[in-house]
Amino acid sequence: LESEGCRDVCVIFTAMELADLPPALLRSGRIELWLETRLPDATARQRIFERLLCGAPADLADLDLPTVVAATEGFTGADLDPVISDGKKLFVADKLRGCPLRPVTEYFLAAAQEVRRNKSRYAEAKAAALDRSR
Repeated sequence: LESEGCRDVCVIFTAMELADLPPALLRSGRIELWLETRLPDATARQRIFERLLCGAPADLADLDLPTVVAATEGFTGADLDPVISDGKKLFVADKLRGCPLRPVTEYFLAAAQEVRRNKSRYAEAKAAALDRSR
C-alpha cells in the first residue's frame, strides 16, 4: 500500500556500467523504464564542437574541425568540452609567450590526446581498485 505522500515520487538514477550496479537493483520489477544513451557519433561530435566554438576568435578560423572530430572517436559529450577549452588555452599560451604558433588544429589535437590519456589513467585506476576489492 502506497503512502499518500509518496504516490508522486519518481526516482531516476544513472550508471556508467550496468555491471557495477548491485544485482538487487536489476532484479525484475525494480526498474520500470530503461533508457540507454550512446557515445556521440561523428555528426554529433561535430555539432557539439561547433556549439562550443560559437563566438571563437578569428585566430581559430583555420581549425580543421573534421580532423579534430575524427581524433575524438569514443569520447563522451563531457570529454569534448576540455578538448575545446584546453585547445584554446594552449593556443593562447603560445601566443602570449611569443612562441612560434603551430597550426591551430595541433593545439586541439594535443588537448584531445591529453583527454584520452586521462581517460586511460581513469580506466587503469578503476581496474586496479576492482582488483584490490576482490
